Amino acid sequence: MGSNFRATYYKTLGMSGVEVKQAFDAMLKEEPIDIRALVKFLLRHDVPVAMQVIVWKVVLGVLPAHRHAWERVERQRKEHFDELQRTTFVLLGRVGPEQEFTTEIIASMCALNQSYFGHRLEMSFEHRSDPQELEHTCHVARMFCALCPEECDAFWLCSQFLLHQRANPATSEEVVKAVRAMPFPKFSLLYYFVN
Repeated sequence: MGSNFRATYYKTLGMSGVEVKQAFDAMLKEEPIDIRALVKFLLRHDVPVAMQVIVWKVVLGVLPAHRHAWERVERQRKEHFDELQRTTFVLLGRVGPEQEFTTEIIASMCALNQSYFGHRLEMSFEHRSDPQELEHTCHVARMFCALCPEECDAFWLCSQFLLHQRANPATSEEVVKAVRAMPFPKFSLLYYFVN
């Protein structure tokens, strides 16, 4: 019944499920990608599972709107991630051949990365001044880890999501409540970031 309900719902909107996938494909092939139009479309339609990571990356700015730069940006982000991960393990005193990648590690990496860009470093390592902020960051990290097969993608999506949230302080409390109610990220969260 679920797929029949969805098909019926799309028909009431004047689109079939196949047309929605084709519309996403077309939007992602534009040069440059129209982020505002993509966000508006996301708020009305479900994203096919296979496209969710790439759509989150584009919408949150992990990847630029220009497709021709994606490969280079991905490579640079991976190098930055690897360096940041090694630094975080050293600062946490976890030096060894195989280290477990946890949501707490992502939270520390986000704090370290944001401190590099002029934000505070208080949340990471031994100076966790706001346990609620750390808990929220860990929950966001868990959501993106559940969505992304790659640790690097989970980190960058988590980091960018938190930056967007901090850039919109008026809705920050609402975002925290919405995030806590979700096991993995939903595109309805974008409602809070749309101007």
